[in-house]
Amino acid sequence: MSLSLRQTHANMNQNQRFLSLDVFRGLTVAGMILVNNPGSWGYVYAPFRHAKWDGCTPTDLVFPFFLFAVGNAMSFAMKKYDALGNAAVLGKIFKRTLLIFLIGLFLNAFPFVKYNEAGDLVFKGFDKLRILGVLQRIALCYGIGALLIHYLRPKGALIAAIVLLFGYWEYTGTDYEADMRVLGEAAITKQWLALTDPCQAPLKTAAPGEWWSIIPEIYHLD
Repeated sequence: MSLSLRQTHANMNQNQRFLSLDVFRGLTVAGMILVNNPGSWGYVYAPFRHAKWDGCTPTDLVFPFFLFAVGNAMSFAMKKYDALGNAAVLGKIFKRTLLIFLIGLFLNAFPFVKYNEAGDLVFKGFDKLRILGVLQRIALCYGIGALLIHYLRPKGALIAAIVLLFGYWEYTGTDYEADMRVLGEAAITKQWLALTDPCQAPLKTAAPGEWWSIIPEIYHLD
Protein backbone atom coordinates (compact mmCIF):
# COMPACT_ATOMS: atom_id res chain seq x y z
CA MET A 1 0.00 0.00 0.00
CA SER A 2 1.42 3.37 -0.98
CA LEU A 3 1.96 6.18 1.52
CA SER A 4 -0.89 8.25 0.07
CA LEU A 5 -3.33 5.32 0.28
CA ARG A 6 -2.21 4.60 3.82
CA GLN A 7 -2.80 8.24 4.79
CA THR A 8 -6.23 8.23 3.14
CA HIS A 9 -7.18 5.06 5.02
CA ALA A 10 -6.03 6.58 8.31
CA ASN A 11 -8.03 9.76 7.67
CA MET A 12 -11.14 7.73 6.90
CA ASN A 13 -10.79 5.82 10.16
CA GLN A 14 -10.18 9.04 12.08
CA ASN A 15 -13.25 10.78 10.63
CA GLN A 16 -15.54 7.74 10.76
CA ARG A 17 -19.12 8.47 11.82
CA PHE A 18 -21.11 6.05 13.95
CA LEU A 19 -24.49 5.64 12.29
CA SER A 20 -26.26 4.33 15.38
CA LEU A 21 -25.09 7.32 17.44
CA ASP A 22 -26.12 9.78 14.72
CA VAL A 23 -29.57 8.18 14.47
CA PHE A 24 -29.99 8.26 18.26
CA ARG A 25 -28.92 11.92 18.37
CA GLY A 26 -31.32 12.79 15.53
CA LEU A 27 -34.25 11.08 17.23
CA THR A 28 -33.45 12.95 20.45
CA VAL A 29 -33.44 16.28 18.57
CA ALA A 30 -36.78 15.35 16.98
CA GLY A 31 -38.16 14.61 20.44
CA MET A 32 -36.88 17.95 21.73
CA ILE A 33 -38.61 19.79 18.86
CA LEU A 34 -41.92 18.06 19.64
CA VAL A 35 -41.62 18.88 23.34
CA ASN A 36 -40.73 22.54 22.76
CA ASN A 37 -43.39 23.07 20.08
CA PRO A 38 -46.56 21.23 21.21
CA GLY A 39 -48.80 23.52 19.14
CA SER A 40 -50.54 25.24 22.02
CA TRP A 41 -49.31 25.48 25.59
CA GLY A 42 -52.93 25.47 26.70
CA TYR A 43 -53.58 22.00 25.27
CA VAL A 44 -50.55 19.76 25.64
CA TYR A 45 -50.63 15.96 25.56
CA ALA A 46 -49.48 14.49 28.86
CA PRO A 47 -46.39 12.76 27.36
CA PHE A 48 -45.20 16.18 26.14
CA ARG A 49 -45.12 17.62 29.67
CA HIS A 50 -42.52 17.10 32.40
CA ALA A 51 -43.58 15.12 35.44
CA LYS A 52 -44.50 17.61 38.15
CA TRP A 53 -42.31 15.91 40.76
CA ASP A 54 -42.14 12.12 40.89
CA GLY A 55 -42.74 9.88 37.93
CA CYS A 56 -41.35 10.10 34.40
CA THR A 57 -42.66 11.09 30.98
CA PRO A 58 -40.99 10.88 27.54
CA THR A 59 -40.27 14.60 27.91
CA ASP A 60 -38.13 13.89 30.98
CA LEU A 61 -35.91 11.62 28.86
CA VAL A 62 -34.83 14.23 26.28
CA PHE A 63 -32.08 15.84 28.34
CA PRO A 64 -30.69 12.53 29.71
CA PHE A 65 -30.66 11.16 26.15
CA PHE A 66 -28.58 14.15 25.04
CA LEU A 67 -26.12 13.48 27.84
CA PHE A 68 -26.02 9.80 26.91
CA ALA A 69 -25.12 10.78 23.32
CA VAL A 70 -22.39 13.12 24.60
CA GLY A 71 -20.93 10.42 26.85
CA ASN A 72 -21.11 7.87 24.06
CA ALA A 73 -19.21 10.15 21.70
CA MET A 74 -16.66 10.90 24.43
CA SER A 75 -15.80 7.22 24.67
CA PHE A 76 -14.36 7.45 21.15
CA ALA A 77 -12.89 10.96 21.31
CA MET A 78 -11.13 10.61 24.67
CA LYS A 79 -8.89 7.83 23.35
CA LYS A 80 -7.06 10.38 21.22
CA TYR A 81 -6.23 12.49 24.29
CA ASP A 82 -3.88 9.85 25.69
CA ALA A 83 -1.24 10.81 23.12
CA LEU A 84 -1.49 14.54 23.96
CA GLY A 85 0.21 16.51 26.68
CA ASN A 86 -1.61 17.82 29.73
CA ALA A 87 -1.84 21.39 28.42
CA ALA A 88 -3.26 20.25 25.08
CA VAL A 89 -5.90 18.06 26.76
CA LEU A 90 -7.04 20.85 29.06
CA GLY A 91 -7.09 23.27 26.15
CA LYS A 92 -9.33 21.01 24.06
CA ILE A 93 -11.71 20.26 26.94
CA PHE A 94 -12.05 23.88 28.08
CA LYS A 95 -12.32 25.18 24.52
CA ARG A 96 -15.15 22.80 23.64
CA THR A 97 -16.91 23.43 26.96
CA LEU A 98 -16.74 27.20 26.47
CA LEU A 99 -17.83 26.97 22.84
CA ILE A 100 -20.93 24.89 23.62
CA PHE A 101 -21.77 27.18 26.56
CA LEU A 102 -21.51 30.33 24.42
CA ILE A 103 -23.60 28.79 21.63
CA GLY A 104 -26.27 28.03 24.22
CA LEU A 105 -26.22 31.64 25.48
CA PHE A 106 -26.43 32.90 21.89
CA LEU A 107 -29.45 30.73 21.11
CA ASN A 108 -31.19 31.76 24.34
CA ALA A 109 -30.63 35.45 23.58
CA PHE A 110 -31.44 35.28 19.84
CA PRO A 111 -32.96 37.34 18.18
CA PHE A 112 -31.85 39.86 20.84
CA VAL A 113 -34.92 42.08 20.31
CA LYS A 114 -38.61 41.87 21.08
CA TYR A 115 -41.76 43.95 20.88
CA ASN A 116 -42.82 45.69 24.07
CA GLU A 117 -46.40 46.36 25.14
CA ALA A 118 -46.45 49.56 23.09
CA GLY A 119 -45.46 47.67 19.96
CA ASP A 120 -41.96 49.12 19.81
CA LEU A 121 -38.96 46.96 18.96
CA VAL A 122 -36.56 46.97 21.93
CA PHE A 123 -33.52 44.98 22.99
CA LYS A 124 -34.12 42.12 25.38
CA GLY A 125 -32.90 42.74 28.90
CA PHE A 126 -30.11 40.60 30.29
CA ASP A 127 -32.31 39.88 33.30
CA LYS A 128 -34.42 37.68 31.00
CA LEU A 129 -31.42 35.73 29.68
CA ARG A 130 -31.44 32.10 30.76
CA ILE A 131 -27.84 31.54 31.82
CA LEU A 132 -28.11 27.81 32.49
CA GLY A 133 -30.06 26.67 29.46
CA VAL A 134 -29.98 23.16 28.01
CA LEU A 135 -26.82 23.57 25.93
CA GLN A 136 -25.05 25.34 28.77
CA ARG A 137 -25.78 22.44 31.11
CA ILE A 138 -24.64 19.96 28.49
CA ALA A 139 -21.41 21.97 28.20
CA LEU A 140 -20.79 21.81 31.95
CA CYS A 141 -21.58 18.09 32.04
CA TYR A 142 -19.18 17.47 29.17
CA GLY A 143 -16.39 19.50 30.78
CA ILE A 144 -16.70 17.84 34.19
CA GLY A 145 -17.16 14.39 32.67
CA ALA A 146 -14.17 14.76 30.33
CA LEU A 147 -11.91 15.82 33.20
CA LEU A 148 -13.09 12.91 35.37
CA ILE A 149 -12.62 10.33 32.63
CA HIS A 150 -9.23 11.60 31.51
CA TYR A 151 -7.64 12.01 34.94
CA LEU A 152 -9.42 9.39 37.04
CA ARG A 153 -9.60 6.68 34.39
CA PRO A 154 -12.57 4.27 34.24
CA LYS A 155 -12.37 2.95 37.80
CA GLY A 156 -11.99 6.36 39.40
CA ALA A 157 -14.67 7.87 37.15
CA LEU A 158 -17.07 5.08 38.14
CA ILE A 159 -16.45 5.72 41.83
CA ALA A 160 -16.95 9.47 41.31
CA ALA A 161 -20.21 8.79 39.41
CA ILE A 162 -21.54 6.61 42.23
CA VAL A 163 -20.61 9.21 44.86
CA LEU A 164 -22.28 12.00 42.84
CA LEU A 165 -25.38 9.90 42.20
CA PHE A 166 -25.96 8.96 45.83
CA GLY A 167 -24.87 12.42 46.98
CA TYR A 168 -27.79 13.80 44.96
CA TRP A 169 -30.22 11.35 46.53
CA GLU A 170 -32.92 13.25 48.36
CA TYR A 171 -34.22 12.24 51.74
CA THR A 172 -38.01 12.19 51.95
CA GLY A 173 -39.49 11.76 55.40
CA THR A 174 -43.06 11.19 56.57
CA ASP A 175 -43.46 14.24 58.83
CA TYR A 176 -42.21 17.41 57.13
CA GLU A 177 -42.94 19.79 60.01
CA ALA A 178 -41.16 17.57 62.54
CA ASP A 179 -38.16 17.16 60.24
CA MET A 180 -37.93 20.93 59.76
CA ARG A 181 -38.00 21.50 63.50
CA VAL A 182 -35.16 19.02 63.99
CA LEU A 183 -33.12 20.72 61.28
CA GLY A 184 -33.90 24.15 62.69
CA GLU A 185 -32.65 23.18 66.14
CA ALA A 186 -29.39 21.70 64.83
CA ALA A 187 -26.30 23.70 65.83
CA ILE A 188 -24.85 23.70 62.31
CA THR A 189 -28.14 25.10 60.94
CA LYS A 190 -28.12 27.95 63.44
CA GLN A 191 -24.51 28.77 62.58
CA TRP A 192 -25.35 28.81 58.87
CA LEU A 193 -28.41 31.04 59.36
CA ALA A 194 -26.42 33.43 61.54
CA LEU A 195 -23.98 33.88 58.63
CA THR A 196 -26.51 34.07 55.79
CA ASP A 197 -29.47 35.95 57.27
CA PRO A 198 -27.69 39.35 57.23
CA CYS A 199 -27.08 38.84 53.50
CA GLN A 200 -30.80 38.56 52.72
CA ALA A 201 -33.32 41.34 52.46
CA PRO A 202 -37.05 41.07 51.70
CA LEU A 203 -38.47 42.56 48.51
CA LYS A 204 -40.18 45.93 48.81
CA THR A 205 -43.38 44.30 47.62
CA ALA A 206 -43.27 41.55 50.28
CA ALA A 207 -46.26 41.23 52.58
CA PRO A 208 -45.71 41.53 56.34
CA GLY A 209 -44.02 38.36 57.58
CA GLU A 210 -43.43 37.09 54.05
CA TRP A 211 -39.93 35.65 53.56
CA TRP A 212 -40.15 33.92 50.18
CA SER A 213 -41.96 35.41 47.18
CA ILE A 214 -43.20 33.58 44.10
CA ILE A 215 -41.97 35.24 40.90
CA PRO A 216 -43.87 34.92 37.62
CA GLU A 217 -42.66 32.45 35.01
CA ILE A 218 -40.86 34.27 32.20
CA TYR A 219 -39.66 31.52 29.88
CA HIS A 220 -42.96 30.19 28.46
CA LEU A 221 -44.93 32.67 26.36
CA ASP A 222 -48.33 31.22 25.50
